[in-house]
Amino acid sequence: NAYSYFQLVTFSVASFLPPLILIAITHQIKTLTLMRVGIIISMVNALLLIKFYSPLQPYLISLLGGANMFFFWACYNITHFKATAHGQKAFSSGLMFLVPSILGVVLPVLTGFIAATFGFQINFITGLFLFLIPLGLSFTLPAYKFDYQFLQSLRRIPKLHPFLLIEGFWEATVFTAIPFFTLFFIHPPRALGIYLSSISALAGLVNLIFGKVS
Repeated sequence: NAYSYFQLVTFSVASFLPPLILIAITHQIKTLTLMRVGIIISMVNALLLIKFYSPLQPYLISLLGGANMFFFWACYNITHFKATAHGQKAFSSGLMFLVPSILGVVLPVLTGFIAATFGFQINFITGLFLFLIPLGLSFTLPAYKFDYQFLQSLRRIPKLHPFLLIEGFWEATVFTAIPFFTLFFIHPPRALGIYLSSISALAGLVNLIFGKVS
């Protein structure tokens, strides 16, 4: 299916709605339970990406991916920081974000070549089964459980509000604006993979430096 640039932006913007709703209605966090739900959501998304049966399918993929920001990534961050020694949290955070950057250097190039040779579907089929690895590893992690109120949490960190706003704009830029404008001048899968790998390498270096300085 062919989608317009406006539709592609709409898909991306839609992904921000589920986490906003989920953080507003959630009153208790059970990290391991929510992380496993997030991994299963990722597997469902990989399955949906293999073949499109409906023009509305990308909206569902986007909404599920957005929900996963809450289910998996929020709980993963909580688990990471609670399990890390106090004096090592900043540097450990830099290392944590370095790993996706390293994968981001290798995987876009690899998947770009695979897609150009065998088609995009094989990447999603492989990803579907690879999610079984983090699902299994989740049973080795410590479990955390606590009550949560969104507005109450915001009142506890008033000085961080401007930084959270900046972070929100940054996330929108990284996940929406950059991929969208990239489509105007990079088309072949191989070239797109190499470009994304270069961006990931730079991001990983910056994350590590700021983590160490902090």
